[in-house]
Formats: sequence, structure tokens, C-alpha cells
Amino acid sequence: MSSSAPVVRASHLKEDLEALSKLGPTVEAAVRARIAPASLALVLEAARSDWLPLAVNVEMAEAVYAEAGAQRVRAWGRESFLVSLTAFFRPLLQAITAIFHPSPAAICRFSPRAWLALYRNCGSLQIIFEAGAQELRIALVDFPEPLRRTPFLTSFAGTFEGVFDHCEYDGKVEMEPAVDGKNPGYVVSWKRRER
Repeated sequence: MSSSAPVVRASHLKEDLEALSKLGPTVEAAVRARIAPASLALVLEAARSDWLPLAVNVEMAEAVYAEAGAQRVRAWGRESFLVSLTAFFRPLLQAITAIFHPSPAAICRFSPRAWLALYRNCGSLQIIFEAGAQELRIALVDFPEPLRRTPFLTSFAGTFEGVFDHCEYDGKVEMEPAVDGKNPGYVVSWKRRER
């Protein structure tokens, strides 16, 4: 594999596979049946720190989207994020929540670094936030074409929905189409949860 090829950390793909169980056994089996056996073996046999071809990540997202639809691929993205918070990103989450009750903006500010820890040669995330605002925009900058397809974009929106499980806010994540044909994104908005 070339050093400039888009790759994803094996730990993330393992978490994606684990999150399939949240879709129920029937959907999980159907999704796994859509994924090439060689791709599944690659993920299962890899060390968590290995880098695997981005195509495997895209194949998974497209399989979930085909079998479960937009709403459930989004739920799968959220579940994968929540699984990662018990594994790969656990130290980061503990550090953030030990200091204060974070806002969605505080948690989302870490997403550009998190992206670079999980993806290589796959573009970057840019957070656009105005002080005092109750929303922010996440721009997906220079993402490879497979990551700009609906299945991945929809599941990735679910990732940001998982933020609300770790703060005292309710909110929503809306997909925002690319204005230049290249950099789609999301608008994340929130309000303090009523007790």
C-alpha cells in the first residue's frame, strides 16, 4: 500500500463491527453477508494499531446503508462512536469530563485531532464556531470521494450525535451539502437539557 493511500486505523473498523450488534441480529447478519469475506478477515486479523485500506470502511458503511437505511446507518455511526469512547478515545473523554461539564462545542473541538488519529490521507475536519452561539459547523475538507457518498456521510453524522450522550445538552446534527461540490459538512446545534 502506498504511503499516500487513504487508510483507516484498524481499531476504528473493529469498533464499527462491534457496533453492528446494536442493529439487531437479523440486520447484523445481513450486513456481514454484504461485506466481502476478505474484508472481514482483514479487520478481524489486524492489530488495533494497524492501518487498513479506506475501502474497507466505505464497504461497511455502504453495506449498513443498503441493509438498514439512512436512519439506522446514522444510529450505527453513533454506536460506533460510543464504542470508541470505551476503548480508543476513553482517556480523552475522561480528561474532558473530569474537568467540567462539557458543552457540545467543547467536545467537538477535539474532532479534528480525533479524525487524524483514525484516518490518514483522508482530508481533515474544520470546526467553525462563533463564541456564545448554540451551534457550530463541521466542514469536511478534502475528503476522498468515497467519504463524500451518502452512506458514509450519514453514518458520520451519527458520530456527532453521540456527543449528546456525554454532556448536559440535547441537540441535532444536520447534514449540509457541499457548496463547492467538494466539502460537505454538518451543522450541530444544541440547548441545555431540561431536568
